[in-house]
Amino acid sequence: NEHWCKYYWGEAIGLNTPESPVILASVSCVGSCHDRACEIYAQLRGCRVDYGEDHAAECGHDRFGRDYTGKGKWPHWDEAHPVHLVGHSFGGNTVRALRYLLACDFFGHGTSSAFLRSTTTLSAPIKGTLLTYMLGASEDHDPSRPVRRFSTGYMLGMGVHLYELVAPRVGLDRFVDLGMDYWRFGEGGLKAFFRSHGSGPEGGGSPPIRALDNAAHDMTFAAAQEWCERVRRVLDADPYAFEFNLVAKKAGILTYTIQKARERLMPEGRLVSLPSLIYNSILVCRDLWVSLGASSVNSSDFGLVIQDKGKQRVDDHLVGESDGLCSSAAQFESDLVLGIGEAQRLAQQNQLRPGQYTIPLPDKHDHFSIVPFPDEAADQHTFFADLFAMLRSLPQPDYRRDRARPQRSEPISVASASGPSRESLHAK
Repeated sequence: NEHWCKYYWGEAIGLNTPESPVILASVSCVGSCHDRACEIYAQLRGCRVDYGEDHAAECGHDRFGRDYTGKGKWPHWDEAHPVHLVGHSFGGNTVRALRYLLACDFFGHGTSSAFLRSTTTLSAPIKGTLLTYMLGASEDHDPSRPVRRFSTGYMLGMGVHLYELVAPRVGLDRFVDLGMDYWRFGEGGLKAFFRSHGSGPEGGGSPPIRALDNAAHDMTFAAAQEWCERVRRVLDADPYAFEFNLVAKKAGILTYTIQKARERLMPEGRLVSLPSLIYNSILVCRDLWVSLGASSVNSSDFGLVIQDKGKQRVDDHLVGESDGLCSSAAQFESDLVLGIGEAQRLAQQNQLRPGQYTIPLPDKHDHFSIVPFPDEAADQHTFFADLFAMLRSLPQPDYRRDRARPQRSEPISVASASGPSRESLHAK
C-alpha cells in the first residue's frame, strides 16, 4: 500500500517543486503489466480502475477494480499537463505498458502519447529475466502449463491465493495489501482454493497463473518480447517520445560484498548505534542476496534448457553483467548511450533530442541499491535530484502545432523518432 511505497522510494518523494510534484502510485505487487498500468491511470486521473472488457473476460477477473473517483492525484491530466513516469524493477515494465495503453486510448478518455513527457526505467527486466524460469515458469511457454507444479512460483501462487482468502477476514490487508481483490478469491472460499491447486482441468495453479495475467508471466522472454514490440511501435510513431533505461551492473560483485560487509559491521574506531547496526545488517543481506543471485540467475543450465525448449535466444542473459536479479542486457534496448550527467547537461542546454536512451549506472549499483535499500540516504537523494532535474529540463513538445500542419506524404523516419546517433551527441 502507499504507506510502504513511501519507505520504498525514500528520498525521491520529497523532491517536489510547485510546478512539478512527485506523486506515488500504489499498485498490485503481483499483478500483470496491463493490470498495474490500469491502476496507475485510475489513481492519477481519479476514476474507477477499468481493466478492459475483453481483457477481463479473457482472464476471468472483474472488469472494474477500485474506485478513485474524486481522489485523483493528477486530476487535470491531459496533453497540456503531462507527466513523467518512473518505475523500478517490474515497475519499469509497468510504466512502459501504460505508455502503450495511453497511445492506444485504451481507456476511451481521449488519451494519447502526449499525456507523457517521458518514461524512465530503473533496473527493469524489459526483455525478461531468467529468474522467472528458476521460480518455475515453463521453459517452452506452453499456455496450458505456464508453471511447473509445486515449483517455487507455483507455491508462491498458492500463498497469494490463500492470503487473499484470509487477509480481509482478519484485517491483514490493512498492513500488506496485494491488490488482487478484483480476482474475487474470497467468493469461492477454500473449495475453490483446493480445486485450483488439485488435480483435474482447474488444477494448474491459482487463477492469475492459469490466465497468464501476473507479473512473473510478463517477465518471461516471450511475454516481455510482445510488450517490447508494442512499446517500440508507439515510440517509433511519436517524434517527441523520451525514454531512459537506467542499467545496473555490479562489478566484482562478490569481492565488493565481502568488503562492504566488513566495513558496515566492523567499522574502525567508532561505535555503531542499534538502528544503524540493524540497517547495515539489512544491507549486508542485500549484498549477499545479490552476489548469490548474480551467479545463479545467469546459470547456463537454465539458459540451455530455455534455448532447447522455447527456441528463445538467451545468450545476452548468460554472458555479461548482472544486477543480481536480471542481466544488464535485459534492461535496455537502445544503442544510444549517455551518462546521467551528460544527459542532464544536454537537457538543460536544450540539446537532448527525443529518443530512447541507455544510461549505465555506476558499477556500485545493484538491483536494490537505489531503492528500496540505498547505502546512504544522501546518495539516494543526490541520485533522484539529478534524475528529476534532467527530466524537468526536457524540451516541451508542441503536438497541437504539428496536428495543425498539412499532412506530408512521407512517414516519420526511424532516425527522427529514435534520436541522434552517439557520434552526433558527442559532436554537440
